[in-house]
Amino acid sequence: MCEDKLKPGSFYWVIPEFDVDFTPPGFEGREYDPSMFEAMRAHWTQQHQPARFERYDEAGNEVWLYIGVDKADPPWPVCWIGAEIVRD
Repeated sequence: MCEDKLKPGSFYWVIPEFDVDFTPPGFEGREYDPSMFEAMRAHWTQQHQPARFERYDEAGNEVWLYIGVDKADPPWPVCWIGAEIVRD
């Protein structure tokens, strides 16, 4: 998607950038193993989800607001942007 088409205040389907430091529930204190990676990939934070495009910051980076997630500092970027979510 062309960045100049993102409209502040609009919602889009996105996939957040993969958080390599994320520990899925139930794996706290455990050493990394393949089952942990699969649990990380399956967690909702790694899936398609709606997010509100807030703005571009001073450096030109996208700032997104995710439903049910406090504002991240620095902003949590996306690795994929789908269609704008519009109401029929």
